[in-house]
Amino acid sequence: MLFVKKDNRVLRIDEAEKAGYLSDGYDVIDGVTGEVKEAATGGKVYTPAEIANIKKENTALKKEVTALKKEVTALKKQVKEVAKNDTDGTAKKD
Repeated sequence: MLFVKKDNRVLRIDEAEKAGYLSDGYDVIDGVTGEVKEAATGGKVYTPAEIANIKKENTALKKEVTALKKEVTALKKQVKEVAKNDTDGTAKKD
């Protein structure tokens, strides 16, 4: 037996019914802890506020990725400069 949950409704179903419930928006959960074992494949509805929050988070994460890529590029330049200036081999290598 499996447990599925959608909103505040928890049902106990057979394994054979799993695909149908997943496509209807039910998550498969652990019967004891309530943790999601397998997320629904369809039937989910998100509010405009949730969508706005996701878009805001996505924009912030894209900015962070861009900044981190610039930092990596700068650090790679520094490593090359140190390696080029280290003619006697005294620079530490990790």
